[in-house]
Amino acid sequence: MIERVRRAMHIVAVAATVACGNTGTDPESNADPGFVRVSVTGPLMPNVAFKVRITGGALDSARVSGGALYFETLGPALHRAIVIGAPDRTRLVEFWVPDRNRVDSWAVNVEEVAATGTYEQRSVADYVATVGR
Repeated sequence: MIERVRRAMHIVAVAATVACGNTGTDPESNADPGFVRVSVTGPLMPNVAFKVRITGGALDSARVSGGALYFETLGPALHRAIVIGAPDRTRLVEFWVPDRNRVDSWAVNVEEVAATGTYEQRSVADYVATVGR
């Protein structure tokens, strides 16, 4: 009798595992986690600091290839980064997302641009930020 109960429990456990398994239609099964980059275009000037607002969802961490980074999360889908002395505007800042396939769900706006030595404000209308892989 005990053997029948064990066998029945084993069959139920296997059936539950198969029923809960990945069927291939789960959108998370194709997720591509990793870093995406923020690029900024505009007038070329040395020693410029950028303050950008990043929206679109939760992110894990941020990094820069040079200069200094100040980063804060303001809400579940709202973040702010300040990059000072950015040597590479094609990769102003990179941040880790759960799925790089959804890069279009992220948006970045330039909030402020300033010269790092004099703090002279630059026109944000001259700069455009984009998110890419």
